[in-house]
Amino acid sequence: LKNFIIAIDLSHTAISLAKKNNKNKVKFLVIKKNRSIRNFLKIKKKFDLVICVEVLSYLNEWRKYIKEFSKIADNLYVALSLPYRPIGYVKSFTQLEKELCKYYKIKSKKLPRVK
Repeated sequence: LKNFIIAIDLSHTAISLAKKNNKNKVKFLVIKKNRSIRNFLKIKKKFDLVICVEVLSYLNEWRKYIKEFSKIADNLYVALSLPYRPIGYVKSFTQLEKELCKYYKIKSKKLPRVK
């Protein structure tokens, strides 16, 4: 999909703010939690890149989403902050990396934790 950007969030508020603050040609969509992204977007070709920022730890089935991302994108960029004792579903970077390696070649690893 050439020169095409889709922004997806679970929050109607976040999407409303993003629309207001973004003047570029971006398609903004709200998706229900645990819904299939691939079916939701109804795409036939893969994206070059999916960027997933501070999302996975909020998804109970985060492993399913990584697998689904691999079906819709050639590359995946994940940014995730984990506190010392995470309360979300992703509990460690090791756990996340192990899952990512099933579907993607990791080109860059996590930064060291700041104490």
